[in-house]
Amino acid sequence: MKSILPIGLLLLLFSSNTLLAQWSNDPANPLLLSTAPDNQNKPVIITDNNEGNFVFWLDKRSGITNVYGQHLDKMGNQLWESNGKLIVESPIDIWDVNAVLNNEGNILLAWYRQSDTLFVQKYDSDATPLWPTPTKVAGDDATLTNTFWGPVGSVAMLVNGDGCFLAYNLTG
Repeated sequence: MKSILPIGLLLLLFSSNTLLAQWSNDPANPLLLSTAPDNQNKPVIITDNNEGNFVFWLDKRSGITNVYGQHLDKMGNQLWESNGKLIVESPIDIWDVNAVLNNEGNILLAWYRQSDTLFVQKYDSDATPLWPTPTKVAGDDATLTNTFWGPVGSVAMLVNGDGCFLAYNLTG
């Protein structure tokens, strides 16, 4: 009887963790990161190096396309506010977004605005900006283009130590 009790408690412990999981195996009932109105698209997912993930997406809930994000733990629990946290608020539509996690564990997020301007900002794991202002990588005197979408800059990123390489199309 004494050996059954510890095994029973162990099973209860593991089954309770399963009950708390947010990941769904049912395609008809997926984990929704946002149920906000209007258009959410172009999701980008990166690891948090702690068995969880950061997800960023373009979101037009305010009438202008901004960047929202969510931090998920390994069980699929949302660690930031419901429907996502506003990460980048822009006066004009943002058309593309990408992200990497650098070797320091910080997020480098790049976004391309409708005005042909590419920015990068460094964030901590709570999505608090670590630079006073975003860094303008390209814009004003050049036009970023994507051969499929016209003036939409598709941004590619690759981590390099505490920084990253950015690749984008440039004409003009």
